[in-house]
Amino acid sequence: MNKKIIFWVIIAVLITVIAVLLQFTPDIDGSTLVIEKKDGETVEMAMEDILRLEGITFPTADPVISQFYEKYKKDSLVKVFYVQQFLHTEDFAGLIFHSTDGARVLIENEPIILITLEKQNKDYSLRLIIPGDSFSQRWLKNVCRITIHEN
Repeated sequence: MNKKIIFWVIIAVLITVIAVLLQFTPDIDGSTLVIEKKDGETVEMAMEDILRLEGITFPTADPVISQFYEKYKKDSLVKVFYVQQFLHTEDFAGLIFHSTDGARVLIENEPIILITLEKQNKDYSLRLIIPGDSFSQRWLKNVCRITIHEN
C-alpha cells in the first residue's frame, strides 16, 4: 500500500515540476521575437517583419561598432540592429534576453547592445552581441524573447 502512495506522489510531483518548467519555456521555434514590456504587454515580431527593418549601415562613425563588424562579419550575417529598434523605449534598468534553448542573459548598464540577424541554411536567427565586452563573453544565440527589466 505504501509503495502505491509513494509512486503516485512521485508522479504528481513530476507532473507539477514539468508544468512549472513549461510555463517558463520560451517560444521554441524561434520564428518570432517576443518583447515583454514593463506594463505586462507583449509584442511579437515575426521574422519577416525583422527582415524589413533597416539595419545599421557600415562603415559607421562609432569605432566600437565598426570594430565589431570587422571582427564578426561573415556570410551568414544579414543585418545588425541596435536593440532599441525592437524596444521603442530607452527607459529600462536592464534587459533579459531569452534563447530558444532556455538560456538567459541579463544585461544592465551597457551603452551599446546589438542584435544580429543571421541566416543558417534557410532559417534566420537572432544573436545578442555586446561589442564593448573586452572578452566577448556576453552573447546569446537564437534569441526569441526580450524582457524589459524595470527601473
